[in-house]
Amino acid sequence: MSNKNKGKGCVIILVIFLVIGIIGSFITDKTNNSLSIIESAKRSIEKDNYQIAITELETINKEDSLYTEALKLINHADSLHNLALEKKKKVRELENQKIEQEKEENLKEQIKREIASIDEGIDFSGYRKTVDQLQFELVLFGGWAKIVEEGEQSKDLVTQKLTAKLKAKISKIQIKEFPLLRKEYSKIINAKMWENDIEVSASGRRKNYINFTGSIFTTNKNKQLFQKEVQETLKMFRFTQSRYRWYEGENKYTYYTIYKGKDSDLVFF
Repeated sequence: MSNKNKGKGCVIILVIFLVIGIIGSFITDKTNNSLSIIESAKRSIEKDNYQIAITELETINKEDSLYTEALKLINHADSLHNLALEKKKKVRELENQKIEQEKEENLKEQIKREIASIDEGIDFSGYRKTVDQLQFELVLFGGWAKIVEEGEQSKDLVTQKLTAKLKAKISKIQIKEFPLLRKEYSKIINAKMWENDIEVSASGRRKNYINFTGSIFTTNKNKQLFQKEVQETLKMFRFTQSRYRWYEGENKYTYYTIYKGKDSDLVFF
């Protein structure tokens, strides 16, 4: 072999070794990088940062020699993540259950207090003399209605039984009080309307009719306008009819139907 050929052979061998060295160095660097990722992921798992660990490990591709180990760690981290979520869910459920139990007990105690208060006797005489005071009594009925409504939605049998007892007592009070409220309301409005030459009175066995008498009611337009103004208030006091006359003693009257329910019905606003 000539010296020239020997020189070419040495160059080729050197190139081959150089390429092998570069490839080897690349593979080593890649392996070291994957190993670093795995070690970092393990530390994240130890700190319960499962999603961070999974995100890191997913950067290792299938061709990597450490891919199998990375896949195992991903499955492990995912499993731990799911367990952690389930644990948090159970903790929340227990907390919510405790809150619901406390709410149930509070509701039960509130119903008991309302029953005891009614049994002791409630003085309604303070809810008189002005329309505002009369409405305060209606607000009291409305508060009771909300308690009953909540109690009826309860799944607790004791609460349901107490609620039924309270509801019966409320209905009994309302049957007694609404005629008195209507009578008092008519009396108050009559005093206010006197200067406008309008007489107001309540009639019927349960004082459920309200009568307006005055010359202003000679026209249907005035009747309609007046009724529009008082409709909601009259409905609140559960008048079933409003009756309009031109003069006292007139047999014919124009009437408007108002409340169609019963005095015993719970009060909702």
